[in-house]
Amino acid sequence: MHAATERVAERVQRPRLAALTCALAGVQLVASLNVGNSTKVFRELGMADKWVAAAWLAGPISGMVVQPLVGVWSDGCTASCGRRSPFIASGALVIVAALTLFANAEDVGTAAGEHTSSCAGSRCTMALAVAVAAFCILDLAFNTIKGPARTLLVDLVPPEQQSEGNALFGTMTGLGSIFGFALGALPLTDAFPFMGTNLRALYALGALAVLVAVGVTLAAAREEQHAPPGTLDHVESCDGALNEASPLLNDALELPKPRPATSRWRRWRAALTTMPPVLGHVFAVQCCTWFAWFTTFIYATSWVGSVVYGGDPNAPAGSHARTLYDDGVRAGNLGLLMQALTTVVLTLPGPWGAALLPRLVTTAGTKSVYVAAHIVLALILGAVGLLTHLARAGTPRTTLVPLVLLAFGSLGFPWACTMTLPWALTAVAIEASDDKGLLMSMMNLAQCLPEVAAAGAGFALLSLPNWANPLGTGAVMTLGGFIAAIGAALIAYLRLGDNAAFESPR
Repeated sequence: MHAATERVAERVQRPRLAALTCALAGVQLVASLNVGNSTKVFRELGMADKWVAAAWLAGPISGMVVQPLVGVWSDGCTASCGRRSPFIASGALVIVAALTLFANAEDVGTAAGEHTSSCAGSRCTMALAVAVAAFCILDLAFNTIKGPARTLLVDLVPPEQQSEGNALFGTMTGLGSIFGFALGALPLTDAFPFMGTNLRALYALGALAVLVAVGVTLAAAREEQHAPPGTLDHVESCDGALNEASPLLNDALELPKPRPATSRWRRWRAALTTMPPVLGHVFAVQCCTWFAWFTTFIYATSWVGSVVYGGDPNAPAGSHARTLYDDGVRAGNLGLLMQALTTVVLTLPGPWGAALLPRLVTTAGTKSVYVAAHIVLALILGAVGLLTHLARAGTPRTTLVPLVLLAFGSLGFPWACTMTLPWALTAVAIEASDDKGLLMSMMNLAQCLPEVAAAGAGFALLSLPNWANPLGTGAVMTLGGFIAAIGAALIAYLRLGDNAAFESPR
C-alpha cells in the first residue's frame, strides 16, 4: 500500500463510524468480565481483601509505562497496515492468551498439588501466582489497545463528527458491558457443560468476542501506510531500518535521519508542555472520576456477595456460605448490567437511538451535565456506606437487594458521561496536533494514576482494625464518592466545557 501523508479526514458514513468504534465493545466486554469475576477468583483462592487492592495495581502500573510508549510508537509507525492497527491487533491476541491463562489458573494450582476447592492463605500460592500474572498481562493488553483505538477515530474522522464518534464509543462500551455483565450473571456451564467451569466458559466467550470486535474495526479502518513529510512511498519499517542501512541513499534522496531516543524524549516533553490548557483541566477531573470508578471495579460485586448477601468466598465449594457469596456476585453483575443498559440508552445516537446524552448536553450545557454526573456518582458511592451499615444491622436481603440494583443501575448516567464528555473535549483539542497518539495516551494516564491511588487507599483502609474501619470494603467505595464530589467542584471551578460544542448527531 502506498504511503499517505496527513490530510483532512473526509466525512465518514455512520455504519463505518460504528465499526471504527467496535473494538472497544470487545475490550469492554472482557473488562466487564474482569470487574465481575477477578476479585471473586482472587478471594476464592485465599487472597485477603487488602491484597486484592494490591493485585489490581497491575493495570495502572502497566498503563503508566505502556500507554505513553504505545502513543509515541504508533505516531511514528510506518507499517504497511497503518499506524494504529498493528497495536490494536497485537493487543487483541495478547488478551486471548491472558484470558486462557486466567481461566485455567485453578487447574495449574491443582496440578501443583494445591486443594483449590477450599483455599486459605498460602495453600493456593501457585494458582494465585498464575491468576495474578494473567491479570497483569490482560491489563497490559488493554492498555495496548485503548489509546490507539481512540486515536484511530481522531485520525480518520473529521472534527464535526468527533462528538458522534465519541458518543458511539460510549454506546460500544455500554454494549460490551451489557454482554459482559449479562454473561457474568448466568450459569454458563448449563449451556456449555464441556467447558467444565463457569469461569472457563465466560472467558472463552470473551476471547471470541474481542477477536470479532477488533476484526470489525480493523476491516473498517483501512488505514494507509503513514510516512512523515519527506519520506518515500516505499518506506515500510517502523524502526527506520532503511535509514540506518544506507546513509548515502538517505542523503541522495533527502530522507529524514533516524530519530535518536533523546529526540523522541524531547518531542514527548515538548508535546506535553505545549498541549492545549483544556487537556490539563480534563486530566485533573478525570483523575478524580477514575479514582471513584476504580473503587467500584475492585469491590462492587464482591461487596454484594460478602456484605449484602452475607456470603464467604473462602468457604468450601458447595457450602451454604459459598453459595450465598456466588449468588451475591451474580446479583452484583446484574446490577452492573442495569448500569450498562442505562449507558446504552443514553448514548445511542441517531438513527439507531434518541441521542439522549448529546441532546441533554446541547440543552443544559457540557459543564452542567458533567457536574451533575459527578454528583450522582458521589451520592451513589456515598450510599454504599449506609447500605453496609443497614446490612450489618440485620436489614432483610429482600429490602437491600432492590436498593443495590437501583443504585448500580443509576450509575449508568455518570458512566455514560465518563465514556463520552472528556474524550470529546480531548478529541477536539488535539485534532490539529501531530502528536495525537501521545496526547491521547496522556489522557489515558489520567486513569492509571488514580487507579494506583485508589488501590493504595484501599490497601490502607482494609489494613485498619474493625473498630477503625467498621465498613470494610464499603469504606473504600465511600471514599470514592468523596473524590467524585471533588471532581464536580473542579469542573465548576475550571468552567470545563463552557465553550464546548457537543452537537446532536444529524
